Amino acid sequence: MIINNKLKKIDLSKPGAITEVDLILDSIEDIPNLSLGQIFTLCPEREDIGSILVGLCASFYFLRSTPFNFTEWKAYKNRDFSSEEKQLMISGLLNVIKYSHIESSDEIDAIDYIYAACIALYKISPEKIEAELVKELKLKPTESLIEALGMLVGHSFKGYITKETFLLLKHFAEQNSGGLSDRAKIVLKEDVERMNAINPFL
Repeated sequence: MIINNKLKKIDLSKPGAITEVDLILDSIEDIPNLSLGQIFTLCPEREDIGSILVGLCASFYFLRSTPFNFTEWKAYKNRDFSSEEKQLMISGLLNVIKYSHIESSDEIDAIDYIYAACIALYKISPEKIEAELVKELKLKPTESLIEALGMLVGHSFKGYITKETFLLLKHFAEQNSGGLSDRAKIVLKEDVERMNAINPFL
């Protein structure tokens, strides 16, 4: 009950929200024994929070990092994830990216959460990660989603993007001003242009 009350009060529009969810998640001792569905419903009133909880767990699982010892994640120890479970994780990881407020100087952990989520997304669905990020970017553009596309190109994941995604980033870069434009320019210069020079894909 205490955990639920804390989770449902979190304002995802504010910097540090993902860190706040993460700290609460770290305090739940029984996590390794819960299924993805049970983790998703830890805060029944907030599906967005439930999704982020799943996304954070997926990040830790695929990075094999603390605070969770996922060799003891009994529900999945001896079998693969189902397609429904994979989709639940993909949605959660996308939400981790969307609500990591990289545009704010107060959000010191945003880049780490985005990077971890990208690793997990690529391991779960390497063939769909670009399309999933682009779909979210078209629905509700954020700097974090643009940054994630940059990581997809420039940080030893996919190593390239399609011409359509390049044109979408170029569209944002050519806007007069603002965070989305600035972020897209950085991604095009530091990630897309750099990787295209090494292994041309555009």
